[in-house]
Amino acid sequence: MVKAVLLDIDGTLTRDRDTEALEPEAIAAIQDIVGRYVVGLVTGNALVVTQALARYIGLPRGGSPPLIAENGCLVDYNGGEVRELCEDLNLRDAALRLMKLFLI
Repeated sequence: MVKAVLLDIDGTLTRDRDTEALEPEAIAAIQDIVGRYVVGLVTGNALVVTQALARYIGLPRGGSPPLIAENGCLVDYNGGEVRELCEDLNLRDAALRLMKLFLI
């Protein structure tokens, strides 16, 4: 059973990889599934951009969604708790804990 949907931004939520213009149909589809699934964003972009986009497209605040930014180096989860994975020597354990938080 699907419990979470993690979406890339550039080229998935945008019209194409060469523009920052959002695709309205993609945003509408996200808004249709919020509440039924955990919806998160995954991107190579800066965490602050990812956080702002999550807010403006209507993702819930205060515990969710998971936001993975800067090519996996920063993860914002659990209501604003940010983890710097690229500095962490125990990446496997951190990834497993995140999976348990959002998928169980």
